[in-house]
Amino acid sequence: SDAKPGLVFQQLVSGSSGNPILLLDELDKVHSDGGRHDPYGPLYDLLEGHSAREFRDEYFPLPIDATQIQWIATANREEGIPDPIRSRMQIVEVPPPDRAQRRQILPFLYANLLQEAPWGRIFSPHLGAEFCEALIDRCPTPRAMRQVLEQTCARAAVGKGRLTALEDAE
Repeated sequence: SDAKPGLVFQQLVSGSSGNPILLLDELDKVHSDGGRHDPYGPLYDLLEGHSAREFRDEYFPLPIDATQIQWIATANREEGIPDPIRSRMQIVEVPPPDRAQRRQILPFLYANLLQEAPWGRIFSPHLGAEFCEALIDRCPTPRAMRQVLEQTCARAAVGKGRLTALEDAE
């Protein structure tokens, strides 16, 4: 009663582009529901040229050509993706940012945090150099940097500290 066309069908038939880009975020974290349904099932056909040419949506079972879709998948661990799916992809490994790159990323993370957080307006738009260097030293990834920034700013916003103390945020 509540059936509707799938995302692939919607993008190809009603989307604004003839060759949509579909992002599969954290593909390594997909889990099965105990064997009744393989969540990777449709990808076996959609990532293979000859079968993608005759893709059939369960809602609308007429064949549609899905070969124009550009697929991008992200994953933290390549090993978490089944071999048959990996064999249909071009793997591009993105290393974590080095110290210089983290130094460039940090101002953007901080600016976004100040925009998103209701208390963001009470802080200076710039971080102190000493705080930046300590944060860059302690946090190897942008996600870790953002988490520490959030914790530190939240504590400072409620009057429990200043933006110079990283110890309390860990």
